[in-house]
Amino acid sequence: MNFKMFLAVFMVFSFLLVPVAYSDPAEGQGGESSEFTVGHTLRTLINYPAFLIQKTAELIENTLNGTADTVKGTVVATGETLTGDVGKAPGIVTTPLTGTAVGAKDVVVGVAKVPMEAGAETEKYTD
Repeated sequence: MNFKMFLAVFMVFSFLLVPVAYSDPAEGQGGESSEFTVGHTLRTLINYPAFLIQKTAELIENTLNGTADTVKGTVVATGETLTGDVGKAPGIVTTPLTGTAVGAKDVVVGVAKVPMEAGAETEKYTD
């Protein structure tokens, strides 16, 4: 009985939403057709998650590249210290700390920017 009630309510709401989905807000107001159409909405719903994944992957790639640079700098400083250049010894400690701090900052800034960048890409693609 509950499933039949749910199905009936779902069908009523579905039929009520069809005219809303096909209506144009500018229609009847003497204005030109706006960008809020069914096609635009569907393209946005499909493209935004794709661009969000793309921007997230770019952020991960940049983070991994920064991590590799930090490890490389630490290994170079360690090698130079072991071969006799004692002046490079502080680099063994400071290079990982600096690299980690810069990487953490980049991740925080990137995570905040990813949704906005994905939205901007979606708008460029759907217009």
